[in-house]
Amino acid sequence: MGQATVNVTPPNVQAERVSGPWRDAWKAFRKNKTAMLGLCIIVFFVLIALLAPFIAPYGYKEQELVNRLKPPSAAHWLWRPQPSLL
Repeated sequence: MGQATVNVTPPNVQAERVSGPWRDAWKAFRKNKTAMLGLCIIVFFVLIALLAPFIAPYGYKEQELVNRLKPPSAAHWLWRPQPSLL
């Protein structure tokens, strides 16, 4: 015959959450709105840095100076790459 599993934990007993120094620090950090804003800004800049090759796929040496004043096209929806100020 099959064996039945039995729950030996009483239904009203909850597991205690262990509080450690990292958990306490994170709780205090989350309560500080200025600290959370700073964390969001840092995460934003890190994401922009990681996605930079997709956001700006052209290098500064890959400029088309001959075509710089042409209107937008299928390859460049918003504008043509502008020359750098060197």
